[in-house]
Amino acid sequence: MRPVYSILKLSHKPDTLVLLRKDFDRKRSTLFLKVLLLVDLLFIAGHVCIPLYLGYKPDRILLDAKWLGFPELFQYVKYALLIYFAIRLVRQKREFAYVPFVVLFLFLFADDAFQIHNRVSAFFAQGLNFSGILGLRPYVIGQLMFVVVFGSVVAAFFSYFFLRAPSNIKRTFIDIFLGVALFLFFGIGVDIVHSQLDGIRLLSPLLTLIEEGGEMLTLSLLVWYFYFLVLKKDQKGPFLYPYVFKNKRHFR
Repeated sequence: MRPVYSILKLSHKPDTLVLLRKDFDRKRSTLFLKVLLLVDLLFIAGHVCIPLYLGYKPDRILLDAKWLGFPELFQYVKYALLIYFAIRLVRQKREFAYVPFVVLFLFLFADDAFQIHNRVSAFFAQGLNFSGILGLRPYVIGQLMFVVVFGSVVAAFFSYFFLRAPSNIKRTFIDIFLGVALFLFFGIGVDIVHSQLDGIRLLSPLLTLIEEGGEMLTLSLLVWYFYFLVLKKDQKGPFLYPYVFKNKRHFR
């Protein structure tokens, strides 16, 4: 039979949320994150509740506004903050491994503002004259081609810096990659599904909410993490990815 003291010791073992809070709850960065998420949730709630309960759709506050709306403008502010924080990391930490993130966020900013991936996907679809391969719409095939080209360029570009970075920076890269992958899941992955299923009355608005709302929330998390890195005094842990993969050996 296991001794009583060992049972008590196991029962008081801190869970993942407690450890996360201990490692990442910093007054300034946590407050910053709360403000970002609160504004995001207000925009998401407005997108759902105002048309539902007031019966009209003010274009300026919709997540998928045809013209520049407040949610999209807030996204632009986040991109600007990400670029600023990434530049701060390069200058403050004297670490050029963060340079590709400056380039990446500049591209994502431009893509959001000028719909680059939509234009390139349409070009692929029209220029190569796709006709419903595997039941997919030509535009969707164009989107998949863009993902392959974009993914290959990004992978090659980041690999060069990743392989030359110190071990702690590599671990930070993994954290950021997880956030970027989650952002692209909503921004590109859900968008591809939405394009294929566009026109279905009930499903299309739900996919719009998932896509746009997911982009807003994940971009806020990325902004928070870069601000957290700026406030850190060194390049050591903690790191986020061990909590995702439950690998306790690399928590710090």
